[in-house]
Amino acid sequence: LGLSRTAHADLRSAVRPVLERLNRAVDETCHLVVLEGNGARFIDCVESSQVLRTGSRLGMLLPAHTNSAGKALLAELPSDVVVSLYPRGVPSRLGAGMQERRTLQRELAEIRKRGYAMNVEESAQGVTAVGACVRDAAGKAVAALAVACPSARCPRPRIPELAGALLAACETARGVV
Repeated sequence: LGLSRTAHADLRSAVRPVLERLNRAVDETCHLVVLEGNGARFIDCVESSQVLRTGSRLGMLLPAHTNSAGKALLAELPSDVVVSLYPRGVPSRLGAGMQERRTLQRELAEIRKRGYAMNVEESAQGVTAVGACVRDAAGKAVAALAVACPSARCPRPRIPELAGALLAACETARGVV
């Protein structure tokens, strides 16, 4: 646990300037997230300056399959590893029942093709987010950045705009970790 905190501190320190620039570019709440098993741990955040905004999730561990950063990180894993993370299926995003792993696998394949993940009111009602991986110099995903905003300010046509800024930030962060 102590080593994890140290690694997270180094990661936060390295990526923080990129996170701040991304926040200034989109004026929405921006998070840095790592994968912990089948959970997404929010390890840094810069909140939007707008009155109506998505709040910080700093320190929270959310189911990875319900948020854009977690889904982006899951999409980097081999299929057998994803299956092992969900041995009894994937808990429903709505909290009732289980969904098939195949549904999640199809979504992860789409994320790999597109290059970023989306979350439209899956982790919280009224919140839309996009997430993409931060890679080390060898190209391995080590974390993800996410841009989260109130759904009222993020109609579907805005998602590619946010994704473009997000992907540029992830490219800037490449190799700094």
